[in-house]
Amino acid sequence: MKRLLAILAFGSGFFVEAGVPAVIPADDWVTNAVIYPRFVSNAAPQRELFATLMAEPVAGKLRIWWQPSLFNSNSTAILWTSFDAPGHWPSRDWRSRPMTGRGGIWDARLAITELDVPVVYFVEERQKGRTNVSAMRACHPQAAGLEMPSRMFWPFIEGFEEGLESWQLHRAPKGAEIKEGAPAFHGRFALEASLPAGSTSMVVATTRIRGWQLTRHGVNGIGLYLRMRTGSGRARFAFLANTGTRNEKKFESRVTAELKEEWKPVELPLESFPELRAAAVDSMLIEFFGEGPAEFLIDDVWLLG
Repeated sequence: MKRLLAILAFGSGFFVEAGVPAVIPADDWVTNAVIYPRFVSNAAPQRELFATLMAEPVAGKLRIWWQPSLFNSNSTAILWTSFDAPGHWPSRDWRSRPMTGRGGIWDARLAITELDVPVVYFVEERQKGRTNVSAMRACHPQAAGLEMPSRMFWPFIEGFEEGLESWQLHRAPKGAEIKEGAPAFHGRFALEASLPAGSTSMVVATTRIRGWQLTRHGVNGIGLYLRMRTGSGRARFAFLANTGTRNEKKFESRVTAELKEEWKPVELPLESFPELRAAAVDSMLIEFFGEGPAEFLIDDVWLLG
């Protein structure tokens, strides 16, 4: 089959076109068009260098490993994973973790909660002065042989103790930023969204909320904690489906949260989003309103049910 590889700048990452879409078996290369996350090197993805990359069930978890032809102990290997069916490329929830190098092999183990939710993955190898990025693969844990979940369903989504990879500014004035901040409701960090002087609103987006999460285990909404560092403000909420495409659809919640200088639990029932198509959701928006300069804090996001 004739294949075409093109690297083009595309919003939050880079675009790779490789042949026509194919049905993905238990564990194989993704052959349709994909978008890499914005924080990954824009080096051209490679398949040959990562020919041994694969996933397999080991001891109740999904083991993802790669044996390079020339193992370099001075390099590092980062595994990027995203739990969702292939697709939704402009707005996937990518998470990174270091791989362990031993015996000439790079290795990582994933705990699986949902056997029928595919995991799309790739490896980023970093050496001095050079970065190699693998082509993407997709694994269906149950089809690959995993017989039962590695852990029970847990409704907690985000606590900001592992960074902000899944969060970004969606629409914001010049000078606005998000970063790890304090005080946290729990743990060390919260997300701090800073609104600059002279501005009155900003929007923060996250890919942590997925459609498959909203349609399982009796989930009926989203909860989170919000507050102001000083002063007062308010927040509004929306889900997006098919983010970043011509078919993007916005579902705004009827809930508005008034914020002050103490943590406030906010609950967003799915029924508060009129005409919501929950299964199609791939991102969530939080719009903050206040008089800049102002700092809004987010912590502990969870699924209601």
